[in-house]
Amino acid sequence: MIQMSIEGVRRNFRVSSAYTYAVTLLDETGRHLLNIAIERQEALAIVALQHNLPLPRPLTIHSMANALKAFNVALEAVRIERMQPAPFAYFCAVARLRNGDTVQELDIRPSDALSLVLLMEGPIFVSNALLEQSGIVLSEDQTPELYFAEQLLKQEGIALPEGKKLRLGYSKTPACDALIKEFKAALLGKPQLFPEQDLEQAKNNYLSFILGTNNFSPS
Repeated sequence: MIQMSIEGVRRNFRVSSAYTYAVTLLDETGRHLLNIAIERQEALAIVALQHNLPLPRPLTIHSMANALKAFNVALEAVRIERMQPAPFAYFCAVARLRNGDTVQELDIRPSDALSLVLLMEGPIFVSNALLEQSGIVLSEDQTPELYFAEQLLKQEGIALPEGKKLRLGYSKTPACDALIKEFKAALLGKPQLFPEQDLEQAKNNYLSFILGTNNFSPS
């Protein structure tokens, strides 16, 4: 098992669903990533907990954590162990809980497990086999954000002119920062676009930022 932490949450521009986000785990060396697809509600919970954004009402995961704490149950660890390929691909996680001398391990969705980690301060472990199967190894000079930016450019068929670098210096994690702003606006009641339009606009805004253009529009 390899210990990892939550690096951030981003829009998942590589899938067709406007409701899908990606939470990224990073190991202690800063070289290995694991991306886990989550939906908007789970993304909101993780982003809010990471950045101390006040929610108008507690989510289900908050009630779960509060109930566990009320009965003196501690979260010893979360393990993300394997990928289940059928009937559709998903990661399998286990929450290890302790109450005195009693230890129980519960099957739990990774998105809920990661929210519990933030609420109850437990470590995250990923199996070596899963990281080898589904993980990403960064090159020496890559950051997670640079990796995602390069993958998006490749997906969109955009080639950088010779000598031009992506603009990441003004913000080390522009995709994560944009998502924080988006959720802050939602919590303030700002009207949202239809999901499909919102996804395309968010992608183009991100491309405009990293390419240093005033207004990116796909050719």
